[in-house]
Amino acid sequence: MHDELVLALEIGGTCVRGGLVSRSGELRAAARHDTEAHRGADHVLRQAAAVLESVQQTLDTQGRARLRGLGISSAGVIDTACARVVAAGDTLPGWAGTELRRHFQACTGLPVQADNDANCALAGELWRGGHAVADDAPVAMITLGTGLGGAWALGGRVVVGATQRAGHFGSVRTWHGSQQAFVPLESLVSGSGLRNLYHLHAAHDAPRAAGGLQVAQWAAD
Repeated sequence: MHDELVLALEIGGTCVRGGLVSRSGELRAAARHDTEAHRGADHVLRQAAAVLESVQQTLDTQGRARLRGLGISSAGVIDTACARVVAAGDTLPGWAGTELRRHFQACTGLPVQADNDANCALAGELWRGGHAVADDAPVAMITLGTGLGGAWALGGRVVVGATQRAGHFGSVRTWHGSQQAFVPLESLVSGSGLRNLYHLHAAHDAPRAAGGLQVAQWAAD
């Protein structure tokens, strides 16, 4: 009897993580590379492929294991029907338009499913998080990292909306006093946004700026 495993891949603005996961949610192996998102989408895909290769090399240690597919958790608005990145923020330049299914089916030969990273995080919490939330309760998740994301769930299921944008709190536009313009909330309330605010205010408000930098570094990790 083969042990059934899936490949898991998380693509974020700071790092790419991969893993081998059992049907019960047990993480059997893991690997991580820096995203180096500033080098463009093609480079991010190469980093992701390297992570998957590292994880797959551990298959021989898993006994009689069989891979069932690849699940991708990615920053950005994801069309789950075709696993395509519809839109993405500044944390992943050039990421919009990336055909995740087409690319990773070609390089792994596995069935591929993809969704937004916050949606995946909430789905994972509902499945294996050990929470005390009632099955019919509305649930919201906010993810603070390199960017700012979020997800909604109702009746134990993640709600994505007609355009796959439900929960994308970071894309809401807000007024930036220093820039005198409306900017995505993510550019202010995120690891990268807080780091930018640190550099903006460090000259005249060092204590407050230092606190913001600490939060930014924590979020990026």
